[in-house]
Amino acid sequence: MNILLTSDSTPARDLVHSILIDRGNVIREPDELGAGALATRSDWVPDAVIAAMFGDQSTPARREAILVEIGIAIGRGLPVLLLAAPGQVLPSLAGVPRVSVDIDDRNTLALKIDLFLQAILQNSPSEPTLQSATVGAPISAPVQPFKQGLILEESVGHLLKLAGAQLILSDKPNSKDHAGFAFYIPGHEIDIGVVLVEVKSIVNSKDAQNLLRHAANHLSSQVLRNGAALGMIVHDGKPIKVHSTPMTVSISMSELAAELENADLLQVIKLSRNRAVHGM
Repeated sequence: MNILLTSDSTPARDLVHSILIDRGNVIREPDELGAGALATRSDWVPDAVIAAMFGDQSTPARREAILVEIGIAIGRGLPVLLLAAPGQVLPSLAGVPRVSVDIDDRNTLALKIDLFLQAILQNSPSEPTLQSATVGAPISAPVQPFKQGLILEESVGHLLKLAGAQLILSDKPNSKDHAGFAFYIPGHEIDIGVVLVEVKSIVNSKDAQNLLRHAANHLSSQVLRNGAALGMIVHDGKPIKVHSTPMTVSISMSELAAELENADLLQVIKLSRNRAVHGM
């Protein structure tokens, strides 16, 4: 079976990798396949995704990357198993089975993984997988800038969906007069309303702050014109302080993922709206 393994620490990676290899699976990892592999590659198709989150010292960026992989996997309809340390606080991932187990308890961990893989086999067609043809699959080339932008927007959308958002895709995705997409929280269509989202890649920008400022000004005008509740500029760089813009906030993906770990989406949006209103 082809398994994509994503993890937040070397001990977690080595342990789960060892268990999977003992069972004859083909294991690939995001660092090996390249950025956004699940969204862009067609030469290697995993049967399932296993995310191991046991690291006490994992960085926000690494945790964000794992959540993005999970989101894309769900969007593609792939089975996902989340392994985590007992008591670890993580975003609520609807439909994703979570196993809380001590990393030192190899037997229990192996049993849970076996049950997950057996369930997949029982619900899969009998045709053989692409395992033999993909063992030597080449490592992907760097993702082109335009494709990286699509991956980033898709990843942000999946992260919000995992947190409970209902996405509204733009009917004019290439128009400069429309946000990338919008969303609302079911049950809060009236008291919160619609949030407009613009996704920006700034990692290669020479003046990221200026880029975000212009994007925020443009999105702000759309928010005010459409009577939306809030505008969010979500970017892939480090947290950057941007001058306040009416009804619009700028936030990095790592910040957004971290906030969703500590609060539900409704609380995050209320806090962001307060920041936008009071110019924080």
